[in-house]
Amino acid sequence: MSDPADAHCPLRPLLPVPVLAQDRRLPPPPTPPPGSNGGAVPRRITINAACNTCRSRKAKCSGERPACSLCRRRKLDCLYETDGAETHAQARKRKYAEARSESTKYAELVQLLQTRPLHEVQDILGRLRSGVSVDAILSHVETGDLLVQLAVIPEARLRFEFPYIAEMPASLLSDNPYLESMLFESASLLPRAQTAASMGRDVSVLLQKFGTADYQSPYLKPVHAAEVVEPRLSSVKPSQWTSVCTDDTLMRQLLATFFRIEYLFNTPFQKDIFLEDMAASRTTFCSSLLVNSTIHSMCGLDTIGKKYLHHGIRLAHEMRLLEGPPPRLSKRERTGWAFTAWVLYSLDALAAFHFMHPPHIKSLPAAPTPDPTEETNWYGEVWVKYPLAQTLSRVFFAHMFRERCRLRIIMASAAKAYFEPGTVVTRELAGYYAHLLDAWYDQLPECLRPRWIVHPSHFQLHNEFHHAKMTLYQPLVQQSSADPLPLTVVQNSVKNMETLLRVYYLRHGFDALFSILIQPLAIMAFMCLDRLKGETSQAEREAIRSTLFLVTKGFIDQGKSHHLGQTLFRVIKSNMQPEEASLMKGIASIPDDDEEAQRGRQQAIHSHWPASLMRGRGGLGDLESSRLSALVQEITAAD
Repeated sequence: MSDPADAHCPLRPLLPVPVLAQDRRLPPPPTPPPGSNGGAVPRRITINAACNTCRSRKAKCSGERPACSLCRRRKLDCLYETDGAETHAQARKRKYAEARSESTKYAELVQLLQTRPLHEVQDILGRLRSGVSVDAILSHVETGDLLVQLAVIPEARLRFEFPYIAEMPASLLSDNPYLESMLFESASLLPRAQTAASMGRDVSVLLQKFGTADYQSPYLKPVHAAEVVEPRLSSVKPSQWTSVCTDDTLMRQLLATFFRIEYLFNTPFQKDIFLEDMAASRTTFCSSLLVNSTIHSMCGLDTIGKKYLHHGIRLAHEMRLLEGPPPRLSKRERTGWAFTAWVLYSLDALAAFHFMHPPHIKSLPAAPTPDPTEETNWYGEVWVKYPLAQTLSRVFFAHMFRERCRLRIIMASAAKAYFEPGTVVTRELAGYYAHLLDAWYDQLPECLRPRWIVHPSHFQLHNEFHHAKMTLYQPLVQQSSADPLPLTVVQNSVKNMETLLRVYYLRHGFDALFSILIQPLAIMAFMCLDRLKGETSQAEREAIRSTLFLVTKGFIDQGKSHHLGQTLFRVIKSNMQPEEASLMKGIASIPDDDEEAQRGRQQAIHSHWPASLMRGRGGLGDLESSRLSALVQEITAAD
């Protein structure tokens, strides 16, 4: 029913907007969802950027892409300067960044043309003329540089730096033959920070001394950078002889590492004959027992290993090994026979002298060691190749093995004279064997003299000589203070041993496994600990600390490879004064194992080696309490 008032006020009828023909294709407006206010005015749609046509006409643009409604109606080209939802300000920033990137590319191209060698510049210009893009050229050059960097062999010339105090102690600088060695001179020419130009000048000095670039490699590069070159290794299959590992490639690499350092001083067999029998599956000079013994050697179990040494000596007497090879054997078999006899004799002499008891083998092997210059094959030389070197370098194993046997003859005789029950050491007895040692030292071949030593085994040969002289005179130091000779000899030997350790460290470091290095490290460590307990000047105390921290670092580094180094580190650490222990924490990364692991390693050490017998003032400590097993029990009880 209509309102009466409406009849007197007629209203204008509202008609729908007529739809144009060209707009019939547009979709109908969306239907408002249920419950919404269908009569509400829709929110105005914000347009981020108008097209160029609408901007020039200052018309309202619908912002549709690829063409707005106005351009569609008038059939005009609709172009936008923006991308997607960009505003005009954002588009300007994007275009600026693109222009800057483009400019940078061309700047890099110009720099290449200015700095690259002429033949590379010609190649770049040729690619540009052929239509290659600038991006492709820059990518090609960058990729080529990376490949060149990957192909370059890392710099192998280096020297290690002493911890705590970088300089050699003043007490070692005078009257010291090892500071005149070529190895020390070459290490001194390569400081830690050096420019390429100065390094080139220093290397040219070395070339004048060495004669050829290849000959200088052992003196400029650490031994662990070298690789053993042994053709026989490629044909052996160690997995046929041991169940430790079935990966023959890995086992061959481990054998090569063994021949590079450890074998040269702890020689258990003749290398060439051993590898030939291993490759041919012959058991004459190779066996599973020998292979496994090589793998498990140097575990700090000399009290157990001594039983095997005694059994080996009994077998040698049964075979008449020391009486010389039978004539019926071939030349190769006679070589293996005689070499094995000298290995056994040398090992027994070493054990007798260091563990302070008479030797078990009373006579020399009947077959002599031949002249290395005439019969190098009798010994089996070891050849290594250093990075960037064009030729191989030999380690003079033949000369070293023969001189080691000659030294062990003197040591065996001295052990028999010194360590028989009831023997009284006199100055005459010490002087007799010291004279024999000095004669041996004076007759060393040129390659083993202090001037030319370079390999770790060469250093240990000289260490053994000085340790032998020190042992001869130690009993006399405390007997008479009126005679200065014993103390002078002992202190001079200690001085030379410390110098050898320091020069060794400068070139080779302590990271590479060399188990026999533990002996001089222990001698210097216990001597330093004892000297720090006495009255010393501040300068002398700092020098002693420098040596103590260096040898302690040696125990840490060697301890990464065997328990003996770890155990000796614990022994030395437990005997340090609080001040030295605190300083040591800031110098070396001290391993922090759990107590159970430490106790397990300590209990695994069964050694009668008198590790701490040497005292700081040149005298001797108590023999039994200085044995390694006693020292380990002491720190185990303290824990």
